[in-house]
Amino acid sequence: MSPRSASDKSQIPPQPREGFKLSKWYLDCVAPDGRAVICYWASLEWGALSVNWQNASIYEPGKPEVSRSSLRQCPPPVVGGKGITWRVPELELHYQAASETQGFAARLLDTDAGTIDWRVESPASCVTVTLGPNESIRGSGYAERMSMTVLPWRVPIDELRWGRWVSDDGRDSIVWINWKGSLPRTWVFFNGVQQEGAIVEDDRIGAEGMDLGLARERTLSSTSLMDVLSGIPILARATPRTFAAMQQTRWCEKVSANSAPGVRRPGHAVHELVIFR
Repeated sequence: MSPRSASDKSQIPPQPREGFKLSKWYLDCVAPDGRAVICYWASLEWGALSVNWQNASIYEPGKPEVSRSSLRQCPPPVVGGKGITWRVPELELHYQAASETQGFAARLLDTDAGTIDWRVESPASCVTVTLGPNESIRGSGYAERMSMTVLPWRVPIDELRWGRWVSDDGRDSIVWINWKGSLPRTWVFFNGVQQEGAIVEDDRIGAEGMDLGLARERTLSSTSLMDVLSGIPILARATPRTFAAMQQTRWCEKVSANSAPGVRRPGHAVHELVIFR
């Protein structure tokens, strides 16, 4: 999200008297046959503005995306024992994740303007997602949550690369975040351990003793933030047009990771590129 020019300032709403706080969950599941479910829970408090949003999107190879959203109040996912559960009656959604892996966390940004805290609650798990009486998907999955007190358009990055790879048995994981812009940063975690000197490229995630190739063969979605905000008019009016024009492309692919010499672990990667304008 690059710094804005003077001409952009008229598009940015005045800072409200009260602070900005965004909490967001991302949860997913990819079945062996390639079907995928991506779910979001988000809560925004910004002055007098209060928004609660949930979304579930189903991606089936060869078919259009099917998406459901709700703005009704709904509790976030619950972490307990060795798993995560989440129910959204409005979406007829029930998400269940069982995991033997430990979560991890990082503070991605800490400035006078605010902070970004990121926690991977379930880096690799076995997931069952039920959507209504006729749709059930089982596979490997991932879940994270993020809390922000900085206005998103004040984060000094131009491009974001994010992704997760989970082995088919739901035991191994690779998670990465890469920022490009005036504050370039890279985080790569292999089975919960941060990898020093790791690289994130469009077609490869690499670190000592670990390598993951990406082909971008299957595009799940390509959209702008404004497309999402069109269903939340009050938030669309409060978001600068230049920031709402950001473009996100997301892919899903079956790919094996090299975790040791001669050892290849089959799994699925979900990853995305976000271009901020």
